Parts: sequence; structure tokens; C-alpha cells
Amino acid sequence: PGLFGMAAPAEKDSEWEAALAKIEKNDPGFTECDLTNRHPTPQQVTRLGKLLPKNTHLRELNLCGNGIGAEGVRHVAAGLQSNTALTRLKLLGNQIGNEGCRRLGALLQSNRTLIQLDVPGNQIGDEGCRHLASGLQANTTLKHLKVGYNAIGGEGCRLLVAALKANTVLQELYLDHNEIDAESCRHLGNWLQTNPALSTLVLNSNGFGAQGCQHIAAGLKSNSTLKTLDIALNKIGVEGCRHLATMLQANTTLSELSSYGNAIDTEGCRVLAAGLQKNTHLTSLDLSNNKFGPEGCRILAAVLQTNTALNHLPLMDTQAGDEGCRHL
Repeated sequence: PGLFGMAAPAEKDSEWEAALAKIEKNDPGFTECDLTNRHPTPQQVTRLGKLLPKNTHLRELNLCGNGIGAEGVRHVAAGLQSNTALTRLKLLGNQIGNEGCRRLGALLQSNRTLIQLDVPGNQIGDEGCRHLASGLQANTTLKHLKVGYNAIGGEGCRLLVAALKANTVLQELYLDHNEIDAESCRHLGNWLQTNPALSTLVLNSNGFGAQGCQHIAAGLKSNSTLKTLDIALNKIGVEGCRHLATMLQANTTLSELSSYGNAIDTEGCRVLAAGLQKNTHLTSLDLSNNKFGPEGCRILAAVLQTNTALNHLPLMDTQAGDEGCRHL
């Protein structure tokens, strides 16, 4: 076994060698490199880092699931310091930890070409967020950041938000499957009130409850850029629905809302319906995996008679039954 895991099978090794040859040749037709789950040797990652500075055609580099660790990221980040072509770097599942994030944070401070950075499932925690935040404060080009599945808690979220207050270009932020609590949502909500760029915010599977939902909804009352919000699997219940309904009456830009699996019952449907009656911008509302049954469907069907914007309403696994389907 090598530094980055078990020795690669021959076919995977050959794929790496073929990709490295094209990068070294600076092949104009080689603009996307997908080496997902190809488990390189340490020498191959080191070589990749040395080849990147002179390559002017590669636009996307996908190294997901390779377990390259912080040491591997060190080589890749070093190579990208002077690379002027790569725009998308995907590093899901590479065990980079906070030390790898330190390298990426330093890269973000000086890099002016990356527009997408994906680092889900890398055990970065709050300390890793500290390093990313330092890079985001100075960065003027990154538009898409994915940091899901990283055990990010309140402190990490606070650091990211503080950094993003100075950032006016980020358009998509994925914080799903972390440990973001209601207090973290307060920071996010305050940021959303004045943010001039974010269009997509993914917060599913954090468990922040109705109070967290309240903070997010409060921020969106005056927000004029967010178009997609995913707060699925956060146990918001009826109280959370009340906050969403109030937000929907005031917000004029949100077009997609996912509230999948949020313990929404018939009363929750009634509350949301009241908000939808005065909303003319939401086009998609996912209420799947909420057990409101046929009565909830009847309430939603009634509001659809007057709401002219909503055209996508997933209701899978809601115990609607034949009666609920007849209402719709």
C-alpha cells in the first residue's frame, strides 16, 4: 500500500498515466479530466502538481474518491498557484482534513481562475472552515462551493459567513449533512439579508429545527438574489412552516424550495397554503416524505386553484392515498 491507500490496479494506473501524458502534452482537446476512484500512487499525484503550472487547456479536474489526503492536496494546490486555465476542482472523499483545507485556503487567496471547488466528505470540521474562510475573504472568482458531509458545526459556519460578508461573487453554497444548529442559522440569516450574489443555498440534513428555519426565513424576507433553498430533513414542523409562510408572503425571488421530510402535518400544510396564496414567484415546492395525508392534499389543491406560479409540487410518501390524489 502507498501513501494514498492500496496500490492501484493496472487499468486504473494506466488511466492516470494516460491523463498525465495529455496534461504534459498540453493537449488542446483535453479540457476535462475525470479520475474518480482511480487511486493514484503518491508519485502520480506529485507529477500532476508539477505539470499543472504549464497546462493551459485543462478546465475541469475531478479527483473524487481517491484518498489523496493533505499531502496530495499540497501538490495539486502548489500546481494551481500559477495555473491560469483550471476553473473546476472536485475533491470529494479525499480525506484532506483541515491541513488540506489550509492548502486550499492559501490557493484561494491568490488564484483567479477557479470558479468551483467541491470538498464534501473530507473531515474538515470547523478548523478546516477557518482555512477556507481566509481564502474566501480575498477571493474574487469562486462561484460554487460545496462543503457538505464535513462535520461543520457552529464555529465553522460562523467563520464561513464572516468571510463571505466580504465576498460578493459566490453564487452557490452547499452546507448539507453537517452539524449546523439554530445559532449558526442566525448568522446565515443575517448574511442573507444583504448578500448580493448567492442564488443557491443547500442546508438539508442539519437538524436545526424550527428556530433555525426562523432565522433563515427572516433573512430571506429582504433577500433579492436567492432562487433555490433546500432545507429538507431539518425537523422544522408546523412552527417552521409558519416562518416559511411569512417569508413567502414577502420574498419576491425564491423560485425553488425543498422542505422534504420535515415533519409537516396537515396544520403545516394549512400554514404554507396561506403563504402561497400571496406568493407569485415560487415555482417548485417539494413536500415529499411529510405525513399530512389526504386532508393536506385537499388544502394544497385549493391554493393551486388561485396560485399561478407553482408548477412543480412533489408529494411522494405523504400518505395521500387515492383520496389525496383525487383532490389534486
